[in-house]
Amino acid sequence: MSGFALKTAPTSYPVSAGEAKDHLGLDHDEDNAKLDRLIRRATLYGEHRLWRQFITASWYLYLDSFPAIIELRDKLPIASIVAITYTDEDGDTQTLSSSLYQTDIVNPNKPGMIAPEVNQAWPTIQSGVFNPVRVEFTAGYGTAEDVPETTIHGILMKVHDLYELTGSEIPGASVNQFSQTADSLFDATAWGVYG
Repeated sequence: MSGFALKTAPTSYPVSAGEAKDHLGLDHDEDNAKLDRLIRRATLYGEHRLWRQFITASWYLYLDSFPAIIELRDKLPIASIVAITYTDEDGDTQTLSSSLYQTDIVNPNKPGMIAPEVNQAWPTIQSGVFNPVRVEFTAGYGTAEDVPETTIHGILMKVHDLYELTGSEIPGASVNQFSQTADSLFDATAWGVYG
């Protein structure tokens, strides 16, 4: 069964607790730990909604076989392809030479593509084993400064929404209004739209 597995998580989030406090109009530190949790939830929400990786992280994509073209769809933008490994017919793990495949990771708003180089073919893999093909790659915009501004605002609006849902009192619009605004800001970073 194919799927993604996180290798190295980001070391930060797109917004800090201080930025969230400024956005919420808070002037105390009592909710800092809570804000950190809400920032994490809002970030994950945005990443899943957009099929994005905001801050650079390392991932594995496990596959049951070599498809004609490997697509890296759920973790845009793709920064680099680190390695492709596979289980050969004898059951040994091999690393595929980068000279044997080509990549298209130019457009940050489109899935990354990996295909055999011209006049090459994918190697034969061992049958009957789980996840015989593994693609290691990095994804993300870079640091928080590189994340599109609309996405940053979307995260802040989602934090506002979540903060209200947890029972804290802050002035402003309804939770539903913040949810709609956050989603609109996230959607401005969707495929084909540059942030």
